Amino acid sequence: MKNINIKEYATEIQKAKPDWSPNGEILVVYKIPLDKLYYNDENGRIATWISEYNNKNTLNDKSIQEKNDLIHGFIKKSNSKDSFEKTKNDIKQKGQIRPGVVLSDGRVVSGNRRFTVLRELYQETASDKYGYFECFIVEKDLVNEQERKEIKTIERLTQFGIDEKVDYDPIARLVDVYNDLIGPRKIFNIDEYSKKFGLKKRDAELMYYKAKIMVDYLEYINKPEHFHLARAKKLDGPLQELARIYDKVSEPEWKKIRVVFYANLSEKGDTTRNIRSLVNLYNDDKTKFDELLNSIIIDIEEREEKEIEKSIQEFETQINEPIVINEDEFYNDTKIIEQKPENVLSEATKEKMFDIVYKSKIAKNKKLKVKKIDNALNDLMFYLTDVELMDKNERNEFIKKLIELKTIIDSILSVKE
Repeated sequence: MKNINIKEYATEIQKAKPDWSPNGEILVVYKIPLDKLYYNDENGRIATWISEYNNKNTLNDKSIQEKNDLIHGFIKKSNSKDSFEKTKNDIKQKGQIRPGVVLSDGRVVSGNRRFTVLRELYQETASDKYGYFECFIVEKDLVNEQERKEIKTIERLTQFGIDEKVDYDPIARLVDVYNDLIGPRKIFNIDEYSKKFGLKKRDAELMYYKAKIMVDYLEYINKPEHFHLARAKKLDGPLQELARIYDKVSEPEWKKIRVVFYANLSEKGDTTRNIRSLVNLYNDDKTKFDELLNSIIIDIEEREEKEIEKSIQEFETQINEPIVINEDEFYNDTKIIEQKPENVLSEATKEKMFDIVYKSKIAKNKKLKVKKIDNALNDLMFYLTDVELMDKNERNEFIKKLIELKTIIDSILSVKE
């Protein structure tokens, strides 16, 4: 499939100005039989679904037709049912209005949802009306780095067009950022990325940090690039909170403190709020944060010891005799624990964490209230000169409010220790 020249199967139908063209040139729009095209398996939008599939299977072992059928399903899953049906109904009524974009070997780099809808309609009706994909053909490939940049630019600028901008999962967006800015085939630096796609540099940096933390977390639990786990855990909110401090601490410091945050990513409840509270605790009271860190490390070590002991017992059962080994060597050599234990927090640590975080919030609120009183005192000092400029009615109203304020202050001062 990759050795074909798609123009051999293409029919010119019109000329149009692509919405991604930097110079506004008019290009040829072709129609191409659906069975001559194939999905772009490097599309970040479906990366989480591909990683989930590859967890138990290998997509690259499949034929082009099999891959197309699988990715067809991934595309539908990556969109809400309502938005997919809306596109389907639009194409039923009006036909394909916006051309997609394909490479010269038939890879679809823009218009995946329209391509999917047409495949589905053709399967349902066998009508030639739906048997072709209308598209621009770009004479580029994904081997040359500069051409990959140009292809990615086209993909991004069209992906958030009329019918492509909705339903883009925030984790899928971060996978795109990882591929473009961090991964082994990265093609942009942050400055290039922000300028190319019209982003504020700080916004591009924030996405970069979130993507780095996401990848770091998956590696931490020994599930590298299992992006579907980040999607399933809805990590976008927690990653947003962690990005607040990620670029402000050293690499050794991050590797130390991440234990607290990552241990809480598998806990039930409002994970985003919990992570926000822990970030605030780190910023406000590092002593208490370190106390919590030590408790969590003990929990992890105890869980790992139980897993090692369980594995040794299972092995003894298999060979039907007791064994005497160095547990550390056994653990390192046989990789008993495939991932760091999740849900490691003991009830004692959870109670300690609640107590520490709660007391920290109370202390912070007390400081904030004192600060507000201090600000109010400063404001009152300025009123000393303003009173002289007030007329009689304004002064009377002002004094009335001061008396109310004095009553409240007297009540507060009368509270016994």
